[in-house]
Amino acid sequence: MFNVSWINLSRFTPLGVREEHIYVLLIAIGIITSYLVVQPFITWFVAKRSAKLLSYIISSLLVIISCFIVVLFIGDFHHLRVHLLKITLQTLAVFGVVLILFYSYRRLMKTN
Repeated sequence: MFNVSWINLSRFTPLGVREEHIYVLLIAIGIITSYLVVQPFITWFVAKRSAKLLSYIISSLLVIISCFIVVLFIGDFHHLRVHLLKITLQTLAVFGVVLILFYSYRRLMKTN
């Protein structure tokens, strides 16, 4: 696992706290922080009726999660994992730009 040497675990040992508990706490803090940061944006997107943007964000998240699952099962091929992740992120960025251009063009043609 990761190194949590910046936390002196010997102080928490009498309380029964192990290294796994520290990881759970750090992950929980990360989840709560992510939720608090993302929630206002999602509320704003819903208020603005930005279903296309929310669809892009959710589909991108699913693709990235799928990529990480594939990377998890690849094993020792570090170069392949990095390359796969790089290609996935680049493809998602290009897809986002294409969506922006497509819907901007559509909106421009609709107003004329």
